[in-house]
Amino acid sequence: MRGNNFDPFCLLTCGTLVAAWTVLAVAKLTEGKSYDQSTRRILWLVTGVIVGAIIYLLQAEVLMTTIGSARDDYLGLRPLFDAVGPNSLVLVNGQPSLFSYMIFFGILFCFRRWWWHADSFRPRKFRVLSVLITVFTAYIITAIWAFPMVPALCWAAIISSVVQLSASWIPPEQRFIEMKGGAQ
Repeated sequence: MRGNNFDPFCLLTCGTLVAAWTVLAVAKLTEGKSYDQSTRRILWLVTGVIVGAIIYLLQAEVLMTTIGSARDDYLGLRPLFDAVGPNSLVLVNGQPSLFSYMIFFGILFCFRRWWWHADSFRPRKFRVLSVLITVFTAYIITAIWAFPMVPALCWAAIISSVVQLSASWIPPEQRFIEMKGGAQ
């Protein structure tokens, strides 16, 4: 299979695995704990920043690949910011920088309620509306801060889907039994 470049697919897959496993782990570790909204959002912001840094390192150091150029991959939009202070969000070669990854995933994890995606008592095992809201959130983030839109939308949809489908879910008729500690 000459001429095929599977590096972007590998980055999308590995990035999805890192993000989904991290979301599931943090959701499980915070399950049953009563945090106020600001504490919970800050926790998820920090989680997203760490995930963004890991995915950037996967792209830049492990896979040594490129994704769609942040300058060319706007789908007709020009983001409001391509730098935060002295830190550019787009490298000279058009690739997203470490700060770009950290901002995208940090804000995506902060603004979406990922603990609901992984909650055992959520209304349904899989909600398409939840995926669409996550994709829309990613779209808004990429419209404000420079990050390639196509990978951003793909990551948002896939991570939301994977987390919902892989998180445990208890059907409504079983919840009372589970809350009582099992059938006697």
